[in-house]
Amino acid sequence: MELVLGIDLGVSVSKAGIFGTDGHTEAVYAEEYQAGSMDSPGEADPEEYWRAVTRAIRGVLAKWDGSSCRIKAVAASTHGETLFFLDAAGKPTRRVLVWSDTRAQAQSDAMLRQFGQDKLLGITGQTDVAPLYLGPRIAWFREHEPEAFARTKSFLLPADYINFRLCREVSAEYSLWSDSFLLDMRTLQWHSDLLEFAGLSAGCLPRPINAGVPLGRVTEKAASDTGLAAGTLVVSGGIDQTCAALAVGNISPGEVSESSGSVLAMVATTDSPIIDRTTHIPCFAHVAPGRYCLLPWMPTAGLTLQWYRLALGQPEVAAAAKVGTNPYDLICEQAASVPAGSEGLLMIPCLDGNYFPHACPKLRGVYAGIGLDHRKPHLARALLEGVAHMIRQFAEMMRVAGAPVDRLLCLGGGSRSPVWAQIKADITDLPVVTFACEEAAALGAGILAAVGYGIYRNVEEARPMYALPERVYEPRAENRAIYDRDFRRFHRLLELMAGYFQSLSAPMEK
Repeated sequence: MELVLGIDLGVSVSKAGIFGTDGHTEAVYAEEYQAGSMDSPGEADPEEYWRAVTRAIRGVLAKWDGSSCRIKAVAASTHGETLFFLDAAGKPTRRVLVWSDTRAQAQSDAMLRQFGQDKLLGITGQTDVAPLYLGPRIAWFREHEPEAFARTKSFLLPADYINFRLCREVSAEYSLWSDSFLLDMRTLQWHSDLLEFAGLSAGCLPRPINAGVPLGRVTEKAASDTGLAAGTLVVSGGIDQTCAALAVGNISPGEVSESSGSVLAMVATTDSPIIDRTTHIPCFAHVAPGRYCLLPWMPTAGLTLQWYRLALGQPEVAAAAKVGTNPYDLICEQAASVPAGSEGLLMIPCLDGNYFPHACPKLRGVYAGIGLDHRKPHLARALLEGVAHMIRQFAEMMRVAGAPVDRLLCLGGGSRSPVWAQIKADITDLPVVTFACEEAAALGAGILAAVGYGIYRNVEEARPMYALPERVYEPRAENRAIYDRDFRRFHRLLELMAGYFQSLSAPMEK
């Protein structure tokens, strides 16, 4: 049996897994990390990301306790938008711009004025341009830090940066750069007009490539940092949500996966780009070569639950420590004690903005309808239901765009909770399938590593590595009327709160 290693760098958790190419999981390791600080919001030291990756790799190697020489190839799945800047020698020219940074709002507005929403959608497959995307960010960098801009020779996203640190090769994979507002979604090449807007000349970015492509070999320095064997093959991975979709076999039209990890994201595979002007749902390249996907997302899902644990869940943290269980399990058990609909309480779980169906980076979380009879378990259940209402909204958008949604393949940390999985099934009125493999994005990266090494010719042949279904949650008819009513209320509240928070950033009237 051949072995491969998959990395998954999320926005708050770094993971690594060692997988057999026959479908067996040897070991997985995960730990939370934090990049940046309150002193410099929106920025971070690039070494913080590399340290998170090296700790995850060393952690899984120690947990496995085997020889790293047995690992044939490695690939990385990561979040997007976080931007790294390197000079010709591979040294940082400035600190990283974290994915959630919004300082490029003026450049985002300028791009929209110059090209228009309809033209941008037709080129990129992306909907409302926002300051977190790379085109506006690089334009901001050129305008505000011209000296550092002139010294910057490589603009990298997280997976690109990991690959560079592993094998010193610069690359740009299609799925990772799909929402850069620099890539033409129909040709999968850099668009000259968008490059010009950002201040980039032709040839300044590497040629875009598919996932699963061999890039180079682990260097002696990277081997020393990570514990991997020098010479291990490095293969291009992709954006985390499409890697996770690959892990559960979501590579053909009709399949839809949902991940409630740090962020909420859904993936519906398509054979060709869907440029939809009704739903404003974004189109990405898939890590399965030659395929695309609809991919709406929300910045906070598991992060919203993490906020709840930090702000309100200290008793559950203490209780979990005493009995050796997970505090999130206790929080979800409390939520299960509350009837469907949280007795009228609603929550908007967008603690750090929302982007679909319309961009509203200023949107924040809201509890609405708190009464004297509501207690902490109501707050927990309303949070879980709020994320599930967002999933239903995304599913309805996919149907309007032309992608069927027959069931949800449930991934991410949220899939570990039976309570949450049942809530998702009830609110969406869809079967929810969970999987025995909890680290799907790392497994997807491992599958790409196996393809790049040549163990399988393509991702279709790699089916022996796909995650196995664990349980199916069927929607309960008795909750349908309650959740239909609450979904209408939720949708209306989301619209109202988006308008309210957007108005707060408007100039004050005299």
